[in-house]
Amino acid sequence: MGKVRVIARVTPDEPENFDSLKAAVEALQPENIEIEDIGFGVRAIKLVKVVPEEDGAMPKFEEQLEKLPHSGGSEILAVDRM
Repeated sequence: MGKVRVIARVTPDEPENFDSLKAAVEALQPENIEIEDIGFGVRAIKLVKVVPEEDGAMPKFEEQLEKLPHSGGSEILAVDRM
């Protein structure tokens, strides 16, 4: 089986919880993390994660993103085959 590169964005539930959310995202061991300024002091975390291209891998990753502590929401921006 191959692998896919997933680019996702996660926003905190409250601006003061950003550092806690960032630590939780880092625990997922992404390939890359970028901080995006959205506006009005709100920041988001854009991450790149490589997951196996197999049944259930993407839903499992999406579930991990949804369950991050202090997450106000997440979205998958892109999925590319490697």
